[in-house]
Amino acid sequence: MKKILAFSVVIAMLSLTGCGGNGNSSEPIYPEPEPSKPTLTGGYLNVTTGKQGNLLDNKKETVIVLSENEQISLGDASKLPAYATYGSAAAVLYNGDILLAHQGQATPESSLPTGVVNYSGNAFVLKSNLPYSESNMTVNAKVDIEASFNSKTLNGSISNITIGSETFRDIALQGQIKGNRFISTNSVVLDGGFYGPAAQNAVGVFKDGEQGLAGGFAADKK
Repeated sequence: MKKILAFSVVIAMLSLTGCGGNGNSSEPIYPEPEPSKPTLTGGYLNVTTGKQGNLLDNKKETVIVLSENEQISLGDASKLPAYATYGSAAAVLYNGDILLAHQGQATPESSLPTGVVNYSGNAFVLKSNLPYSESNMTVNAKVDIEASFNSKTLNGSISNITIGSETFRDIALQGQIKGNRFISTNSVVLDGGFYGPAAQNAVGVFKDGEQGLAGGFAADKK
């Protein structure tokens, strides 16, 4: 039996009413098909073990897939610490491990832009070497990203990081774009993706082992 926490991602959908026909017609009346649900995908990073993996859309809710028999549902996207129009990032505590996840409506690879696109938004950062609690994290950090779709490279930073009375230096993000996802090319672990019909959002998770920090971000196209 799959282990799924009792939360679900809320997806707004339009309902269609089947069209009626002429009462004198012998033609059968078929209901109009329901609109397709946006595909929700993403990835996760286990801060404790370093394991990375993918999120799955099971047509009812978006879940972190730990194994064939273990899945964790994310909560309402609008209530997650880093939230944009088409994607969001969150931290989940599971069996003593901190899991960071990004999820949303992934951009079709055929709809990715060309040239350079800049993104900015909000980020949450937590101390990865301490127990998960609000006192060990901030939700007021900032993220800025430059994505070069022609060269398939990504550069950015997490800034304004203050947790309690302690201020940390900016975290440098460097990545390689692979399809609608991006992964790190420096010492900071990075896993993220582009979300929205035309890559309106860049959303991801990261871990800075040198400073003992980890977190997630959601950024909008400028």
